[in-house]
Amino acid sequence: EETAQEDQTGAETTRCPSCERERPPLHPKTVSWVCEGCGALIDAERSEVTSRDALAPNEVSPFVIGAMYHLSSPSAHSELLLSAEVCLKNQEGAEWVELFFVQPSSGEERWLVIDDGEHYLCNEHPREQVKDSSLPLHDTELPELTKTQWRGVTFKRDELGVAEVVSARGELF
Repeated sequence: EETAQEDQTGAETTRCPSCERERPPLHPKTVSWVCEGCGALIDAERSEVTSRDALAPNEVSPFVIGAMYHLSSPSAHSELLLSAEVCLKNQEGAEWVELFFVQPSSGEERWLVIDDGEHYLCNEHPREQVKDSSLPLHDTELPELTKTQWRGVTFKRDELGVAEVVSARGELF
């Protein structure tokens, strides 16, 4: 089954393997994407649908996928492109939104988590930096960990469990 075709300019377009809707070419780092037509979550490498049930393509959000936003990290003048939005729900029914941003020129990635009106801006730290701290190097270490320290500040774990994707939009790198 063919999932991509060439347009007149030579750029490759992509088709949803579920509904055949055409979309612009994927970013080379894309791991998965959500079809705007049917809401299917698609594995970009295999071009296979990985989920249909939990995704809602028309989720209402004040954020626009593909728009540039000013965030305070890495600097007050940084413009980051909103690439994806994921809404999650835990076993207790609490819901939150995670927004995935990319800085187009540097490729730096940031996650903005919005939970009960609180905002958390996250980015990945180099492994060497994490190794020199008390942060866990692997998620298998998390269940035993109740407190951790980062740059002299102690953080207490307040939640541990499984979350499910309620809806998603955009591309995840």
